[in-house]
Amino acid sequence: MLNVECNKLQMDASILIQKQIRDNSDDLHSYIRDLTAWETEMKRKDKQLSNITSEKNVLPPIRRKKKEPETVKEKKTTKRIPGHDYASWEKFDVEKVCEELDNQNSEESTEETNFKDEKNLKKEEAQYEKLLGNRYVQDGKWDEAIAAYSRAIAADPNDAIFYANRALCYLKKNMWKDAESDCTRSIYIDKTYVKSYHRRAEARKQLEKFEEAKQDLLIINQLEPKNVLAQNELKKLETKLHLVTAVNNSISENIAKSKEEEVEHPLLRNVEPTWSLEGSVVEPIKKPPHLKSKKPLKRIVIDELSSETDSYNTLSYQIQSPDKSNLKSKNKINPSDLTKCDEEVQVPPPPKTSVQFETSWKRIQNNRAQCFTFLKQIQGKYFPIIFKDSLESTTLSNILSVLTTECIPSKHCVYEYLEGLSQVPRFKALTMFLTLTDKSNLNKLFEHCQNSENLIVGDIQKLKKMYEL
Repeated sequence: MLNVECNKLQMDASILIQKQIRDNSDDLHSYIRDLTAWETEMKRKDKQLSNITSEKNVLPPIRRKKKEPETVKEKKTTKRIPGHDYASWEKFDVEKVCEELDNQNSEESTEETNFKDEKNLKKEEAQYEKLLGNRYVQDGKWDEAIAAYSRAIAADPNDAIFYANRALCYLKKNMWKDAESDCTRSIYIDKTYVKSYHRRAEARKQLEKFEEAKQDLLIINQLEPKNVLAQNELKKLETKLHLVTAVNNSISENIAKSKEEEVEHPLLRNVEPTWSLEGSVVEPIKKPPHLKSKKPLKRIVIDELSSETDSYNTLSYQIQSPDKSNLKSKNKINPSDLTKCDEEVQVPPPPKTSVQFETSWKRIQNNRAQCFTFLKQIQGKYFPIIFKDSLESTTLSNILSVLTTECIPSKHCVYEYLEGLSQVPRFKALTMFLTLTDKSNLNKLFEHCQNSENLIVGDIQKLKKMYEL
């Protein structure tokens, strides 16, 4: 029994010794591990302190901005626990790691939801402004509608309907260029939105871009082949294009013919100069002071003549020494001679430009009959080509006055002149400067058109609206 007990004691002692050795080795390993960790921590702090001191000592170079030190972000590297380190696995907190992962995913999801919510709020705001603009359009409040659609575009600039709706308001306010640009932006966003093409075609027609308007209507026919409104507009535009090309061709032919034929004025034909080209040198007369006259000098009044010489009114004359005996008889002017001179001055030829029209009109503006004869040489449809952008309000008033005083008594056709003047560029601006006399003359002329010319009443009323009567 004693032997057995001794053996047991020996075994227990050996087990205890082994356990003690194992514990000692674990303590040693943990001590060494802590020591290495402390060493790395001290090295890191030492490096950080050395960087701070070097930054304080380093001065920036001359004439250069100070470069801010790049902050090195420490990456959180999680050390992987080896499989044989059971003690570390016992200290590892699985629930904490799972909670950190869940928090990270929730932060990313909240950022995405916040972005989506903000985008949805912007769209809702844009839709509200659009509905508000539609109400203003129904009430005919175009300025308020433009402001509402502009706010909708600021909230959501990628919606083609907002631009097209604002273009409609611009069309109602006759702002053709703004309407065209809005429609172009709408088509850039959505190339299948038919209303944008239709409204841009209307704006381009008003801007006289007929070919581009035709292209828009053709695109509408491709997108919607059964669109009757677009087909009718296309037919009207094609007829207008044919008329414009025909008028341009006829005008170019007339200009070419007029360039070939040099028109000479009848008064200037076969006129020979009556003055002599030979001259003589005038030499000064020298007198001594005692022989000079002592009478006071007489003041000679000098009348300045205008620099513009009238080629049509210039008559040939000779300079002769006046005869004192016949001086009184020659100074008497016969009024019949004046009337003969006025009759001899003929009407200028038809003008080709606004400058020619103005110069010819100034020459004959005192004679209403000659002004009317001058206007009869010009067809009304050529007024836009002659004047272009140079028609003044005074010239328009003079033309209307001559037509009123001369056409109505002679029962001459006036409609073509009124229609031609209405086609001149900047005509809408000129109607704003019409005086009460001009408007009364226009009313008389339109009344003459209704009574003396076989015209449709609708055409006369349409032309009246263009003159804002």
